Amino acid sequence: MRPQVAVAVLVSTVLLGCANSGSTEATNREVLDSLPVFPNAVRVGVHDAKYQSGPEGPVVGVQTAAEYRAAASSAGEVMAFYQTELSKSCVVRQFDQGSLGGLSIPGIPQDRILRPQHSVSVLARCGTASVVVNDLQDPSAAAQGIVRFEVVVDVAPPTPPTAPN
Repeated sequence: MRPQVAVAVLVSTVLLGCANSGSTEATNREVLDSLPVFPNAVRVGVHDAKYQSGPEGPVVGVQTAAEYRAAASSAGEVMAFYQTELSKSCVVRQFDQGSLGGLSIPGIPQDRILRPQHSVSVLARCGTASVVVNDLQDPSAAAQGIVRFEVVVDVAPPTPPTAPN
């Protein structure tokens, strides 16, 4: 699938399909599977992680992360690919660890923004989904010309309709 088509499928899935999916995990995986993939990257694992509103709070969401390995000259090459491809249909920012101070993305509440945890990250808002691409900083893989990275998706659940007054 061409990257432009994949991004269009992503936006359609997020905007039209969220309410019809069986679970947040399933919706996250649909979005993840529709994203462009760095050329010749191999997905080596996928996992879901629930998160809470605070230490004792209720579960408020689920993040789905896929780990990839790819032959690339640098993590920057991988991040540039995602910044370019995702920017065709999403609001995109690229960060390094020093630039996270006033992080905000229009339309996503602060508590729903996935926070990049690594030295170089691409953060995107695609419809109701937050997408983060992180460099996993693996020096032993880098010495072999391999970049390890992850793509993390968090689709905000649909807002329940309010009853008319």
